[in-house]
Amino acid sequence: FHEKHRYQNIDEAIAYSAMYLANRMDISAVVALTETGRTPAMMSRVRSGIPIYALSRSAHARTWMALMRDVYPVSFDLAAVTSSGQLLKAVVLHLVQIGVLSKRDVFLLTHGDDIMIQGKTSTLKVYRVSDILAKDTIRVMHSIDSESSV
Repeated sequence: FHEKHRYQNIDEAIAYSAMYLANRMDISAVVALTETGRTPAMMSRVRSGIPIYALSRSAHARTWMALMRDVYPVSFDLAAVTSSGQLLKAVVLHLVQIGVLSKRDVFLLTHGDDIMIQGKTSTLKVYRVSDILAKDTIRVMHSIDSESSV
């Protein structure tokens, strides 16, 4: 798909790279943080059968994305998120809670480096849910150990 196409924008390159990777790895889902739905729209052009969960606080964008192939809009508000670590934890816990991801899943995540600026998808990462949940568990256990030694 688009083998000879030269990408004009970073977000376009990220969208198509995500789908290229998703089709060549054992990926359970692609997760796209989006305000407008532009990145999931580009992703949906690539036939994969892999679900694309488009997390957005915009009801308008979620309604539009519901019409796209393989895109499942999910309401998600970034208001309480202040760091990329918090972002990843919040995304994984939300998707596990609603039954979209499970501990054994591997997923791709796309978002902008500055999560508060629209139209700037510039990041593509691959994660295993169990690794994210384990990090959270280790922090909690460390916190409990620190409190009990006081």
